[in-house]
Amino acid sequence: MSEHTTSEGFAHRSPGGGTIVNAALPKMVDDFGVPTTDIEWVAVGYLLTYAAVIPAAGWLGDRFGTRRVFITTLIAFVATSLLCGAAQTLDQLIVSASCKVSVRASSRRSAGSWWMWCRGTGSS
Repeated sequence: MSEHTTSEGFAHRSPGGGTIVNAALPKMVDDFGVPTTDIEWVAVGYLLTYAAVIPAAGWLGDRFGTRRVFITTLIAFVATSLLCGAAQTLDQLIVSASCKVSVRASSRRSAGSWWMWCRGTGSS
């Protein structure tokens, strides 16, 4: 685990060094007016959801085709990003961020496979 301290003195630990979510935690504490122990659920939910969805991502690409999965997850990623931006409560943010990362994890394999297919080095 690595520890990060922000200019505001906010320190947190994250497995694997962290994600982009960790950089925003101090601002989220201010915006939502919640203690750091509550806001950490955003990062925990992000990592747990990511780890849970990755195994399904390969199956989705194999089952429905990497191009179709990539385009679907791209649209869903934009929609879930809007939900994160519109969140008014911490609970709404946790749910929308978890949805967003599940879409992101699903698209990672298909994006790489689709790019290889476009270059002519892989199959869909």
